[in-house]
Amino acid sequence: MSDDNKIGLHKEQIKELTAKTPKASIQSRPSPWGGEIEYVTGEYVKRKLMSAFKGALRVTVRDIETVEDCILTHITVEYPITQFCKNGTFIHEEWARIDEVGTSTIRKQGQTTNYSTAIKASHTDALKRAATHLGIGLDLYEKTSVMEDRMRGHEESLVSKTEKKVPDWVQPQQAAAKPKPARASSSFGGSQPATDKQKSYLSSLAKRLGQTGPSNAVWLEGVTGIPKEQFENQAEKLGKNEASSAIEVLREMLEEKNQ
Repeated sequence: MSDDNKIGLHKEQIKELTAKTPKASIQSRPSPWGGEIEYVTGEYVKRKLMSAFKGALRVTVRDIETVEDCILTHITVEYPITQFCKNGTFIHEEWARIDEVGTSTIRKQGQTTNYSTAIKASHTDALKRAATHLGIGLDLYEKTSVMEDRMRGHEESLVSKTEKKVPDWVQPQQAAAKPKPARASSSFGGSQPATDKQKSYLSSLAKRLGQTGPSNAVWLEGVTGIPKEQFENQAEKLGKNEASSAIEVLREMLEEKNQ
């Protein structure tokens, strides 16, 4: 393809998809870092997508998994893009795609487990995540990210100042008295190997909590008490029981963050 030709969205589509979210369409909930988290509803996202692509949109459910007490829905969103020529005309249309995964908790109401509600919620979550790749609601995500980073920095600063006020001779005693994560080393690795679904879900939870990269295993060791060796090399040494325990810890952390 010539350098004079480009493939992408129309200027009007880009303008609509990346437009600032109107106040009337913004919802909010309390943030664990203070203040409130702003977000858009699934209905708003659907309307924006349908409007931007004039109804030419394909949403396909690739897979629905149940991991622990959580539903994971894998979807593919396809939308038309155009190959433009330098003179302003276009040659043909192609279809681009975005793959995403949404999650939701399976809630129990009395003796009834509401799977249908969980599946619907995870599908909506996946669609909203896919929409951010096109720019929908990004102004809210950026605002929330900046706010949480500032609050974390403020908390770390307060902790640092408090530690500085403690006399040097007290710090070793505090360190010795500080509880360490429980590690019954003989129990690690004794269960059956973790399933691929467990590993995938564990990785997804860690990513949603902002933990990626080489230091991920160290972080997981710190929050779960499970040796980092169990999480290294794509968690090849992680047992099924340990994976279940780690998932439970990360799920609780994520729920606290999203409350």
